[in-house]
Amino acid sequence: MPPACRSILALATFLGLGLSAPAQANICGSITGTYDLSSAATTRTCLAGDSSALVTTLGSGNAVLTVNPGTSGSETYAGTISDGPSGTVALIKSGSGSVILTGAGSYTGSAGVPNVNSHGTLSHLTVSTLVDGGTLEVGSSNALGVNAVSLVGGTLKISGGSVTLANVISIGGTSSGGGPRAGATFDTGSGTLTLDGALVGYWAVGADFPTNGTIVKLGSGTLVLTPKDAYGNATSNEIVGNIAIQEGTLQVYSVDALGRGGTITMSHGTTLAFAGDPGTYVDSNPTVSADLYMPDAGDPTISVSSGNAIECAGVISRSEEHTSELQSRVDI
Repeated sequence: MPPACRSILALATFLGLGLSAPAQANICGSITGTYDLSSAATTRTCLAGDSSALVTTLGSGNAVLTVNPGTSGSETYAGTISDGPSGTVALIKSGSGSVILTGAGSYTGSAGVPNVNSHGTLSHLTVSTLVDGGTLEVGSSNALGVNAVSLVGGTLKISGGSVTLANVISIGGTSSGGGPRAGATFDTGSGTLTLDGALVGYWAVGADFPTNGTIVKLGSGTLVLTPKDAYGNATSNEIVGNIAIQEGTLQVYSVDALGRGGTITMSHGTTLAFAGDPGTYVDSNPTVSADLYMPDAGDPTISVSSGNAIECAGVISRSEEHTSELQSRVDI
């Protein structure tokens, strides 16, 4: 802040006029050493830095870092994001560009997301990571800390290989522009993304059930849903809506991982696999209540572990022009 501005602010404070310092401008550039959110800009147009970089706060209270890379930005941050000695840190990814995190995260602050889930055992979640549009790409299993992640119409992507996230993930909500935004996308690339935390829908104020829109699976790799509670026990995904498998494989250990209701859309060449690890399925002869829809002329596959059978209680259908191919093209 220029000296003249500091003098005016100091005089206003002395006179009790209630003025405050202006918001810091968006900045970019690679982070070196320690980036202290209590004194540095809390809004950036990119987040970049090598493994020696540290984003934290040396102040007290909760510090929120917002990264808005615009429409085409994409930088890699390989450093650490962590709470400080007396304060906590949270991360907001906004804008339609990408942020890539390949380092470790040990931050537990609040990104200010209300009504993540106002019912049941997940009623007191703290969201430390908010993806408000665009793509957040992670390259390690501990990149996002331990608290919940909120996807408000955004994409969670992995950089490759195998990544397991234990975070509870909330889907849908209110965007930074103030309007509702539903749905989320998981992009596995050619790797395997395992979600050990539960998926939960967004509970609007006064709502009787969560709304999360359509969950989209992208990438030739595998998305594995293995929801567990805080004690490591198998639980269900509290989602209500549609699932669209557009590429690759969606693998679940239990039908409870598919949530409640909705339609599962399977594009050409995709797979819905009911399998556990190592090769055992936790449910015996499961029943899928969701409707299954195949819009293409291709050959989606539904598979179960050896010795088990699956019953589809919902409606299985194709688009009108491919209805005649239903029996010959679906491998169950």
